[in-house]
Amino acid sequence: GIPGIWTTPPCSWAQNVDTIFLRVLLPHLHGPHVEFAADEIVISAADGLAEPVAFKLNGAIDPERSVFGLDHQGLDIRMPKAEPGTPYWPRLLSAKGKPHWLSVDWPRYEAEPDSEEEAPEMPAMGGGDFGGMDFSGMDFGGEGGLDMSALQGMM
Repeated sequence: GIPGIWTTPPCSWAQNVDTIFLRVLLPHLHGPHVEFAADEIVISAADGLAEPVAFKLNGAIDPERSVFGLDHQGLDIRMPKAEPGTPYWPRLLSAKGKPHWLSVDWPRYEAEPDSEEEAPEMPAMGGGDFGGMDFSGMDFGGEGGLDMSALQGMM
């Protein structure tokens, strides 16, 4: 390929119940254009891409409400799901497997909502009070740090 021009750029993705987010890392991209279809997006540019890059999606999006923005790092794409509140996608792309250029954007990812029930209290831990254990007499190496000389006798 041409140095500095990606055929498939590094990407990260995230989702919530209503939206798919895609970050395409192309710091030298100029004149981007993103075509949105129900199950595919195609990214092209005047400069920074050797050829258009197509992403065949794992589910349906709403092309009319999908948008993108460009900053100094690349493209930030927001694609509302065709049916808000649908189950989470197990992966971004329709093809199985994980491409080396795609990762999950964990800081942006919102966990799938749990059911309305509260999580059960953990009886083994006494509901958070550690079963009444008293930690006040234990030395965790406060101001003076750990006394390593006490460990010398064990070796």
